[in-house]
Amino acid sequence: MRVEPGIWGKAKGLSRPYPLLAHLVDTAAVAYTLLADHLPSPTLDALGVDRADDMQLRDFAFLAGLHDLGKVTPAFQRQHKDAQLALGQLGFPFPAGSPLFHDRATQLSLPGVLKATGMASSLGGPLNGTLGAACIPRRACDLRQRAHHVTIAVAGEQLVDLGADGC
Repeated sequence: MRVEPGIWGKAKGLSRPYPLLAHLVDTAAVAYTLLADHLPSPTLDALGVDRADDMQLRDFAFLAGLHDLGKVTPAFQRQHKDAQLALGQLGFPFPAGSPLFHDRATQLSLPGVLKATGMASSLGGPLNGTLGAACIPRRACDLRQRAHHVTIAVAGEQLVDLGADGC
């Protein structure tokens, strides 16, 4: 798997853009830490999360990490001109047309990602494409065993190809 570090996720107030993958991993790590060590039991109960079930905590953290997945879209990446130029030189396309904003791209790509990883069957409520209470995993699943290959696509256009080798 090759992850292009030029795909950025945060830039405001920073001297250079922060890589999207790092942002997603940071978010997942914070979510895991909050669930495992800091949230009170009544909050976990309301979310349907069992602090003693480490795989459930990992699943929840994985879902939290996906919150900005749609930032891989050209519409988002072109917001930082230097990053757009660098990505363009690497062959990343920036087609003209109406932008697909990152929140909508995330919403559209989540069902396919969750299905490909096997998490869609683990969700406690209907799959609605958002990271709300309906998307809390109710049973553990091991993504390393299930996610052999995930392609994230929106509106039929492949955005990024994630091999699971690095899980």
